[in-house]
Amino acid sequence: MTNVRNGMRLPPKEQLLHACIAKQRTLISDFNRGIQQFHDNGAAEYGEDQPGLAEEMMLRHKQLADQLMFAGEELKVLVDMLPRTEERYEEVRLGSLVATDKGLFYISVSIERFEVDGMSFVGISPKSPLYGAMAGKKKGESFTLGTEQYQILDTY
Repeated sequence: MTNVRNGMRLPPKEQLLHACIAKQRTLISDFNRGIQQFHDNGAAEYGEDQPGLAEEMMLRHKQLADQLMFAGEELKVLVDMLPRTEERYEEVRLGSLVATDKGLFYISVSIERFEVDGMSFVGISPKSPLYGAMAGKKKGESFTLGTEQYQILDTY
């Protein structure tokens, strides 16, 4: 498969998936580190004489724990995709790599911009509005999200 914009070959999906898994594991590590720092700094002791501060600290801890749980669930989705990296898809669906005139998207989970072989990709969740607009589309088709129109150059 050739990236029409650069004339370069796109990396295999397995390589993209491993980059996504590594990025997700880093995110999980960051959340764990944040929770550990929260505990190390004696967050439970804060606000003993300031109830509002104690509530705020408890809320922050819950937010970190919730984000950690969500990141773990998304990591499981990525790992579950590993056996299907060799599958090629004619239409946009979970596991597709989608080259558009606006960028390269990997339908997996929501992942900030990441690079593989010097090319920039964005992980798109099947729950996202962008995925909703492109789902089921094929090479050569276009779709619109808001005021932005996208042309699908290739998908696999």
